[in-house]
Amino acid sequence: MSKRRLVVLPSDPIYRYEEKGLDWMERYYNPLSYFSEVYSLNRDEPSNRCAYGMFIQKTSINSFNQQIKQINPHVIRAYGGYVSADLAAFNDQINIPVITSLHDPDPRRIHKSVKYSNFIICTSEIVKRSLLIKLNIPEHKIGILPNRVDRSIFKPLPHNNLPRHAPDLPTGAIKVLHIGRHSQEKNLDTVIKSISMLPDWYHLIAIGQGNTQHYQKIADESGIASRCHWISSVSNSELPQWHAWADCLCNPSRWEGFGNVFIEAAACGQVIITSNIEPMSGYFQNGLNAMLVDQYEQAESLASMILTVSSDQELRNRLIENSPLCAKEFDLAAVDQKEVDIYEAVINGDIGDRYSQYGKRVWRGCYQFIDIMHKSKETIKKCVRPVKICINNYIAGMQ
Repeated sequence: MSKRRLVVLPSDPIYRYEEKGLDWMERYYNPLSYFSEVYSLNRDEPSNRCAYGMFIQKTSINSFNQQIKQINPHVIRAYGGYVSADLAAFNDQINIPVITSLHDPDPRRIHKSVKYSNFIICTSEIVKRSLLIKLNIPEHKIGILPNRVDRSIFKPLPHNNLPRHAPDLPTGAIKVLHIGRHSQEKNLDTVIKSISMLPDWYHLIAIGQGNTQHYQKIADESGIASRCHWISSVSNSELPQWHAWADCLCNPSRWEGFGNVFIEAAACGQVIITSNIEPMSGYFQNGLNAMLVDQYEQAESLASMILTVSSDQELRNRLIENSPLCAKEFDLAAVDQKEVDIYEAVINGDIGDRYSQYGKRVWRGCYQFIDIMHKSKETIKKCVRPVKICINNYIAGMQ
């Protein structure tokens, strides 16, 4: 097949990933350079441009189907079971298959539009189970494809490497790393509280974006504001230096779809503390290559585990030696090949299913209504905002 074309529908516009420091997008969206042309369509892109081997385009409900007709891709790939899946289901080209990938077990992030995909990729068994519970999907339409790790980048480094933008810490400080967006599922609030229970030389370095002010307030109320350090983003290529510099990674997630941060940390030989829940409990063995905490909502349990891994050198050596071994099965080249195999099978019609055209027509009608309501909401917000500013200024003037 000559000149294969792919349309990807990322859950966020590409510039958002750039802000997070993600620099692997060309290979991620086009594994093994299988496609000759890749187009990224998103409603929130500010403008059209070319980057990461892709044609990045702004789209909308009104223009989406016309863009698909012009591009005429061999397959459409929607990332995430919500906004992107909704848009993919709006596609009216029945000869173009749609693959939707799910990364989150949260049922609120699995919209009904997912069932109109030809094939669905889940990053783990727990995501697959959430999908089956939420929607009546035939199992032959579902496959498992884990996230991947580039072990040429994520590998053990000397511990004397000081990362760029590293905070200035006192000599002898124990550095506890937390990586991920500042949101409820990452359980950063409990990690902060656990640091407050440890001696003064324990410091938290939180890398990620989100509502940092909320967590800074928790740190302030816990009396450890000066021991918590906030880094908004770090490029993937620099993360191994942070793992080599820090004493442990403490990410006791409340839920995860896959947990790429753990596999990357493992590949670097990092000492890992996480929750004893799936999917982490599926690829880690407690005490061998990571420490799995049952009571991950209790700050006392986390504090005790952080204290243990920072003081027990025999345990640390065992974890550091064994953690890279569990990252092998998620090696970039192997997972890339599995993904290409899925693309080929779906394009050739060997796996997957066809849409219910009646169901798709109903969905398109509902989605158009949702889009109209979304635009109305944004219009109301724009009108209300100046009024709120005037009221606030008036109140401030009275004080």
